[in-house]
Amino acid sequence: MRGAPTLLRYLSKVPALNRRTAIATLPSGESLSFPAYDHYWCRYLYAGKPYEPDVERIFRQLGKGRVLVDCGANIGYWSVRHREFGFTQSIAIEANPRLIPFLERNYAGPVHHAAVHSRSGETLLLGGDGAIGRVGPSGVPVQTLALADLGIDGPALVKLDVEGSEIRAIEGLGETRAILVYEDFPRQGMKVTRHLLDRGWKIFDDRMQAIESVEAVSADLGKGIPHNLIAARGEDAVRCAAALRAD
Repeated sequence: MRGAPTLLRYLSKVPALNRRTAIATLPSGESLSFPAYDHYWCRYLYAGKPYEPDVERIFRQLGKGRVLVDCGANIGYWSVRHREFGFTQSIAIEANPRLIPFLERNYAGPVHHAAVHSRSGETLLLGGDGAIGRVGPSGVPVQTLALADLGIDGPALVKLDVEGSEIRAIEGLGETRAILVYEDFPRQGMKVTRHLLDRGWKIFDDRMQAIESVEAVSADLGKGIPHNLIAARGEDAVRCAAALRAD
């Protein structure tokens, strides 16, 4: 509905309303609580707009037998559904303190209140509100967490939804064996994709089509709309290529 996001932003700032919680039922049958007037989640959980169908397609293809590392877990949408896609476990990481109570209420597994970064134990400032927060020069202090320090035993799939901190998060992977699912932006020069290609990662789109260059993916995305991509190396890249052949 035209004007609904603006109205919801206003309502979310009314003190009597900004702590209200709503409950939605997910496709898998689980319940999910969320801020009742959050303009981001309302479009999906009230209006029924499909939420990241490309990510769901990737999870169904590649999730089986892996640990989901849900970076920028928000209220836990993917962590709550992780077993539906064959993941053995989900580890949820969220930096925004306002979202942690929802995440812990929704997901009974491991939850870390932290900003995913290249090194653990540092302090960053998180600005923004609602479903989206960004590390910047001002805001609420939050501790950093390097993915290597999770000590994951076995193959993982890391979903990076960390609002511009993707490269720092990748630097913190260490020797963790992981397939990455990340969002990149043609209008910002596809910085994450360029970083990964330069370091020998293989890149695929959500349809498992191999991408050989930044220019190729930028042209494919056309108008500059951000898109979720897959990065893999070693035997994981072979698995992605096998999924392409299976399709």
